Amino acid sequence: MDLLPPISASLGAMGSLYGKLDAFLDTELKDEIRELGSRLLKLAKAQDLPVTARIWMKEVRDLSYDMINCVDTDADWIDKMSRIFKPRVKEANGRYDRYKLESVPSRRMNIVPIPTVVGDRKPDIGLHAKGGVVDRLCRTLTDGDEQLKVLSIVGVGGIGKTTLAKQLWREHKPGDYFDCRAFVRTAKKPDMRRILRSILAQVRPHQPPDANEVHDLIHDLTEHLKDKRDFLV
Repeated sequence: MDLLPPISASLGAMGSLYGKLDAFLDTELKDEIRELGSRLLKLAKAQDLPVTARIWMKEVRDLSYDMINCVDTDADWIDKMSRIFKPRVKEANGRYDRYKLESVPSRRMNIVPIPTVVGDRKPDIGLHAKGGVVDRLCRTLTDGDEQLKVLSIVGVGGIGKTTLAKQLWREHKPGDYFDCRAFVRTAKKPDMRRILRSILAQVRPHQPPDANEVHDLIHDLTEHLKDKRDFLV
């Protein structure tokens, strides 16, 4: 099973949910949830998703938030996980099979480990050194490959994920390699209209967004970026 971030816009709360179910005794449900997470991760790597896949992913993310809220806030969560959520998880896996989403092609994701300090031991290569993580990620981003790339920075809290993302942001100013860029923050249940307006305002700063509907914002973004090399954090 791939390592998932605790919370993300594309994967919901699946990563956080795994750790909280370690002591859960219903192994069948845990296996179903892991299968659901693996399938969600596969679709998150895919290009040109069909509408059925996007709808399925949204429903699974919402389900993951419902489950994590139950685990975190309900004293009777163990019973509810088996009685209420187990049928929903199995049904979601069943819809994945019925929709034949396994046939959706994936794209390559780039994973570069962040060096961490254990005790008094220092990482062999620092973040900013030649050959370090920032240097390697920068070279990956600017290697001339025209295909869409996704760099995932994952790991436990406090190891420098945000610091690394901000450093990559500072390294890539518009006009150097990328034509435009945007840096946005998301919540557990992201407001897609706000996010899209923020991205559009950053990549097209001289023409503020005049659309409010999600489909219009997506159209404006697509039109603006179709001939550009862009960088989104």
